[in-house]
Amino acid sequence: MTDVNQSSTENSIEENNKGGLISSIITLAFWLIIVSAFLWNWDGFWQTDIKALNNVQKKFLPTKYSEEQLKTSMVTRNNNLIESIRDRVERTEERANRKLEKVIKEKDVAINKFEEAKTNLDNYLEKENTKCRYYDTSLRMIDLLTKKYSEDELKRVLSCTNIECEKILNYRQEAIKVCG
Repeated sequence: MTDVNQSSTENSIEENNKGGLISSIITLAFWLIIVSAFLWNWDGFWQTDIKALNNVQKKFLPTKYSEEQLKTSMVTRNNNLIESIRDRVERTEERANRKLEKVIKEKDVAINKFEEAKTNLDNYLEKENTKCRYYDTSLRMIDLLTKKYSEDELKRVLSCTNIECEKILNYRQEAIKVCG
């Protein structure tokens, strides 16, 4: 019975060894596929500075190596283009900022001139309004005199020495329109 047990144990060990060997081979193949896929898609693997690895890649996988090197050169070219565009945008921004500062200064100068002109105009209008008030008062005084005196007496009391005086006395409506 010991022989039977011993032979069955040997058979099961052999089967386990065969199953274990196959399982190990499958596991190893699985991990090799995973690592290969990882390396195949990893850019750092293809763009390394290790000369021996580069030579192996060139020799055994020339197409993939060329594709990856082309990808690298395109990325470098795109980076240069982006840098060029960034430089142009910065220069354009600087020019626009200088123009904006110039326009702001011109606007401030124009606002100052406008305020000064407005002040001058207000002063002028105040003086003219004062003159018109005096003028209006003079017209009212003449009205009072014309009511108080007859035409002959008014000519004796009030004598005109210029054309404007006569126009005020004779053409009253035109005189009122001056400050109206």
